[in-house]
Amino acid sequence: MGRNDAIVHNVRFYNPEPRAIHCMALENNKLALSRSDNSIEIWAVEHMPHLQKVIINVSSNTIEGLKWYESRLFSCGLDGCIVEYDCFNESVLNTTPVIGGPAWCLDVHKKSKLIACGTEDGYINIMEITPDSLQHYKFLDKQQGRILCICWEKTGQHLVTGSSDVIRVWNVEKGHAIHKMMTGRSHNDKETIVWSLCITSDFTIISGDSRGYLCFWDGKLGTQIENFKSHEADIFSVILSEDESLVYCAGVDPLIAIYGRLQENTGSRRKWAKGGNRRIHDLDVRSLALSEGRLFSGGVDGCLTLSAFAPRVLVKFPPLLKSPCVKLVPSKRYLMLRYLSHVELWKLGNPTPHQGASDSLIRLSESETLILLLKAREKDVVISSSVSVNGKFIAYSTNTEIRFFKLSVEHNSSLIKLPDESDCGPCRLIEFYQVNKRQFCAVVTKNNEIHIMEVGESGPDVVHTIKPKENELLTDTVSHLVTTADGSFLVAADCSSNVVIWSMSNWSHYCSLPRYKAAITALAVNNRNNCVVVSYSDFKTVEFSIKEKKYTELSKSLGTELKNYIHSPVKNITFDHRRNSSLIVHDDFSICVLNDTEVMNGSESKMPKMNDSVAVEKECEEKVNFNLIKKQKHLVSVDWLDGDEMVIVSVCPLKLAESYPPAFDRKRFIK
Repeated sequence: MGRNDAIVHNVRFYNPEPRAIHCMALENNKLALSRSDNSIEIWAVEHMPHLQKVIINVSSNTIEGLKWYESRLFSCGLDGCIVEYDCFNESVLNTTPVIGGPAWCLDVHKKSKLIACGTEDGYINIMEITPDSLQHYKFLDKQQGRILCICWEKTGQHLVTGSSDVIRVWNVEKGHAIHKMMTGRSHNDKETIVWSLCITSDFTIISGDSRGYLCFWDGKLGTQIENFKSHEADIFSVILSEDESLVYCAGVDPLIAIYGRLQENTGSRRKWAKGGNRRIHDLDVRSLALSEGRLFSGGVDGCLTLSAFAPRVLVKFPPLLKSPCVKLVPSKRYLMLRYLSHVELWKLGNPTPHQGASDSLIRLSESETLILLLKAREKDVVISSSVSVNGKFIAYSTNTEIRFFKLSVEHNSSLIKLPDESDCGPCRLIEFYQVNKRQFCAVVTKNNEIHIMEVGESGPDVVHTIKPKENELLTDTVSHLVTTADGSFLVAADCSSNVVIWSMSNWSHYCSLPRYKAAITALAVNNRNNCVVVSYSDFKTVEFSIKEKKYTELSKSLGTELKNYIHSPVKNITFDHRRNSSLIVHDDFSICVLNDTEVMNGSESKMPKMNDSVAVEKECEEKVNFNLIKKQKHLVSVDWLDGDEMVIVSVCPLKLAESYPPAFDRKRFIK
């Protein structure tokens, strides 16, 4: 092999189960979405979307509605409760039962601080949002049949609800329905279900129903203005643009249709017309959200999709677990894979001596082996896992507790559960490190404290606790945790882009990086030069010297140049240990290698075809030296074993598709 060549282990046996997206809520560049396993994800979407937080919900009933009120998140579901979440600690904060059985929908009127919820038995529960809880405000008249969608009118004086065959307009003060608008049926024996509603400032009600009709109603008079046969099947989601000039709708027929408001001076009796469509999903679209012209969509395939026009943007984020879900132990060739309900530990195979071409396949003299499979307790969800530097200790945490094990595979394989008296509770991050062959573990608890534990034969022992919130070093949920190889420094970052470095010798605050506007997507330490590398959601990447407490010259060169090479935020950062200055980053399907010690000419520098700007290309050539390697979707992790061996973990899209239900059978040709 050449000096720069490496043997690559393509790990394709990591197959996490995809989870469908049920509903979404967007406010202040925070996108909350619920999945089919009842978990709630919170994404930062101010720049490129990035998954920041995951709230585990152990309820067996699905979440049917999500809404923000300022920075507070509420949901309703089939358990008949409105739930408020603690987004800082990623947990349930309050649960308020509603009258009328399962709750199908909710909406918030921010000015009046009221939340309305529709139920199975036809009750509309209105509650007042107080600083620390919800208080029952009033009930409206009981209607016949379930309420499947609900929406406040802009002034807060009226509510609009959708049910089977009917849309009702309610006077909130009097508690009565003032208009009852019948939708009609396509077949006499099949009811029409109104799935989604939105309302304009002039009280035009827009509905999507099970016939595939998009209907416009006059909320003041209670009459239909016009309707469109928009889809071939149910419309699950209808949303309105910020300026109320566009309507987006989608559903079982995954086509996203766009309708625009006509100008009043056109002379036409029609007020709305179809303006186009986007075919970016193959399966049902369950929910839509819109922010500054950027459309977010999600459904049965579990992919969060960002699409926009002018400029044209289309980025899909697969339904993978929040990083880190892969851990590598180079000295033992161990690979740990985290799933929702279990953890797998593999030993990678050994390649045969290779003398052929650099791009040829290499046989293994010893195949990979599944050493261990650890299952969580029933209904528990694995949220983090790791393995020690020497491969002797394993830790994983569920949403209820953290567990430590001692592993021995040399003679008779054995796994011993270690006693744990640390009382840490569940931990969202686990990071092992080694000092003079002593094994230590840093964990982040659910209340965002950092515990440093020494792990030995007798179990973990807490030696120090860092409480970053008390001195306001970290002000939000801890999102990243790494240590230097020698255990001298601990680096942590939060969801508000604060990065803090502690000295482990005296457990003191060493320094903090300047806070940046964008969310942190990846963080790593280069142990060759003790530099921290941070990547942000706007593609800005910086390198910070721990010793000198300042940004390096490389930071000035990097800037946001990565956006010319990759299309989604950096997932992980690693380093070529054979070189001091070789930086490797990757997104969902590309690996980008930076080596600032060599100079490339224009013909050697690989630029994506999507970038046609000669000026940008020349500017990039002067600043940095990138090599782009395009792989198949979906990359999960890129890391190094000892020597010239690299490990690339990816999820095969076909494996994800195997668990999808059949797609909607759309008739493309008519006899």
